[in-house]
Amino acid sequence: MAGPAQPAHQSVDIRRATDETDFQEAIRLLEVMAVWDAAMSAPLGFSEAEIRETFYTQAAADLASTYSTPSAAMLIAWQGGDGVGLVAYQVSGGDGELRHFFVAPDQRGKGLGRRLLTESIDAMTGLNARRMRLMTAGFMQSAQHLYREAGFRVCEPFVDLGERYGPVTIFMERP
Repeated sequence: MAGPAQPAHQSVDIRRATDETDFQEAIRLLEVMAVWDAAMSAPLGFSEAEIRETFYTQAAADLASTYSTPSAAMLIAWQGGDGVGLVAYQVSGGDGELRHFFVAPDQRGKGLGRRLLTESIDAMTGLNARRMRLMTAGFMQSAQHLYREAGFRVCEPFVDLGERYGPVTIFMERP
């Protein structure tokens, strides 16, 4: 007789992106994220082209050069051979920043976002980050709840996104 069913998140492996294949998968996930982000942003008056141009222009080589240093990484959550989530972090001068945080829609609610966030916070702490920052969209209520549970609080903007994006962007930090 089979044992109890295991939660789906236990079969997901989170690994640091290290090679071209990993960063190509990151680009694929960012494409899924861009489509989702554009659909969620459309009711706020943003076009898909505008969202893509502003937030989703990095190529795999750019991601690799940015997130393959001792103070930066991109973590990809793998289920089988497929990426199902990712997050990137970078630490500089005692400040850590989370970027590109995404969990595939069919993986949400299974604890994967919490795992990615925890691994990122632990890694940035290990790199002596005294403060951690992130940006999120106002419509990402579940993500904001997760960030608050991890100790992040709303803060003043640390990047000037201009009049168009500023009002719909939430900046958060964790001391």
